[in-house]
Amino acid sequence: MNPQLHKTWPLIAAIWLLAALVPVVAPAATNAGREFYIAFMPNLGAQTHYLQIAATGTDAGVSLQVPGGVPQAYSLSADGHTRVELLPYTMNPSSDSISRSAVRLTSTSAVVVTAVNQASFSVDGALALPTTVWGTDYRILSAAQRNGQPSQFIVVASQDQTLVTVTPSASTGARVENVPYTITLNQGETYLLQTDDDGETLAGSEIRGDKPVGVFSGNSCAYVPTNAAYCSHLFEQLVPDSAAGSRFFVAPIGSREGSQLTIYALEEIALTTSPPIPFPSSLTRGSVTTIDVSAHVYAQIVANGRMIVTQSPQIPDGGSSFTTILPTVENFQDRQVLVPIGGGQFRNFARLTIPAADAANCTVNGGTMPSQGFPIGTSGYVSIEFDLGQVPAVVACTQPFGSLVYGLGLGEIQATYGYPGGMLVREAGAPVANAGVDISGEERSALTLDGTGSHDPAGTPLTFEWNQVSPAEPRIVLDLANPARPRFVGPEVAAPTNFLFSLVVTNSAGVASEPDFVNVTINDIGLPPPVAGCATNIVDIVGLRTVLSGTMTSRQTIALLDATLRAAQNALANDRKATARGTLALFLVEVVVASSLDPRIAGRIPIQDANALTCGAANVITRIAPR
Repeated sequence: MNPQLHKTWPLIAAIWLLAALVPVVAPAATNAGREFYIAFMPNLGAQTHYLQIAATGTDAGVSLQVPGGVPQAYSLSADGHTRVELLPYTMNPSSDSISRSAVRLTSTSAVVVTAVNQASFSVDGALALPTTVWGTDYRILSAAQRNGQPSQFIVVASQDQTLVTVTPSASTGARVENVPYTITLNQGETYLLQTDDDGETLAGSEIRGDKPVGVFSGNSCAYVPTNAAYCSHLFEQLVPDSAAGSRFFVAPIGSREGSQLTIYALEEIALTTSPPIPFPSSLTRGSVTTIDVSAHVYAQIVANGRMIVTQSPQIPDGGSSFTTILPTVENFQDRQVLVPIGGGQFRNFARLTIPAADAANCTVNGGTMPSQGFPIGTSGYVSIEFDLGQVPAVVACTQPFGSLVYGLGLGEIQATYGYPGGMLVREAGAPVANAGVDISGEERSALTLDGTGSHDPAGTPLTFEWNQVSPAEPRIVLDLANPARPRFVGPEVAAPTNFLFSLVVTNSAGVASEPDFVNVTINDIGLPPPVAGCATNIVDIVGLRTVLSGTMTSRQTIALLDATLRAAQNALANDRKATARGTLALFLVEVVVASSLDPRIAGRIPIQDANALTCGAANVITRIAPR
């Protein structure tokens, strides 16, 4: 239910005073915050610009300053939301120009903000990021200019005398490809750059500020995927390079006919995909690589360095589509307020990427999750999609998850839109944990976790903290002699079982990363059931030696059996399974021989004792994996 809108000067004055008294900081490094600057870019035809604002569990007093307009004030209840059309709104007049076109929003408590630029057939929205998570380095995401609709980006400053260095990936106007230049922005000012000619793109251009800046990029009206017959506005607020990740998940968006995926490599990386999708196995720094995938691809993309991945769904009959940034695992969070474009113009959906073991624990507005989802390969994650309706929804899980919000136009709105639903944005300079690719192995086999892909932007040494997230039992004991690559032995399982581990790394300054996760699948090797009533591990067999005491078995025979059994036990303790199997087989033979000896010569083992020893040895031998 929308809150009542108040536009009285006493309330405006009170909110401005409160905003001045309360520091403008976000409670966490997420997309929810208390200060935002939003800048729009040219769209195709007449445009309407508006913001959607949602509270995050606490009453909020919101103040909005539109360039050229009077301040506006809004009060939101703890679960309230509102939609505000920006009138008037004046954008940058031309490419390569500086203007004061940024909208500033402040709030007394954390809110989620989405920005929408809508024309009749060209619409897109962006998840706005608060100034507390802005960075200093960005890589532009965009499509090529076609039919005169330029590739473009806009930079906004929140502080005076912000120096911004731009290195364009294409020549445009007076600017030369790959030649950096510097501009100066004051608080609330924006800088717009657009391409000149068809076929050109600013994708991959680099932005660097001496103070944190906000960057929006996209296209006036882009043809995405590249075979689209119609265009649509592309508009995203970018995460800084420091918040880029190394592990992404791909799943269909709605009932589309496939997708176009693009990877922006921020450094030289080796790439793996599971199940395989046709990306190259290695990418160079600064490269922009695009492929098409079918509608049925559910896959994981993992790199040993930082990258940004976008997805553009195919629309039937060449219709206009959208491009959205895919949240990386490092961006996942366990509670998100998802804000669709309301007003009844779109049918809105949410697509979630959730750890499979946690899906049953997730709620939507306090109720059960409306879908079971589809597995994303063997990653241990599932993709869940549901109808979002026209108002914000609160999704909560016990483990971090990723989200997208998208919509399909209704009636005369023949357009689509899409953006991340919520994001955890690490502080610039924080280390990045990389728990490695998912692994699998057999019970009782030796396995190794791999966190060597973790890194610290400052290059300082890292400490590693691994934790078993699920299941609660059985617990896996890690050998942390090498904490970056801990070893362990797969526990016994009755059926294939997925174990989820988290990794957090901390640099020498004490700054910790966000957790990264890796799945370990332990497979039951299908051994025959053990002989009932007999020992099933070597410790119990050692204990059975006492049954020989007091029998006619000679000390020499007992000593021989002891030596063989201890040798097998030592081999197992040192993970020399083949040696252990062979030595236990020798022990079994020695027991059989000793049980048949003439007691007058060596002392025969009584039959019942020999049976206990031989069936125990046979049980253990069949349960040592042949390594």
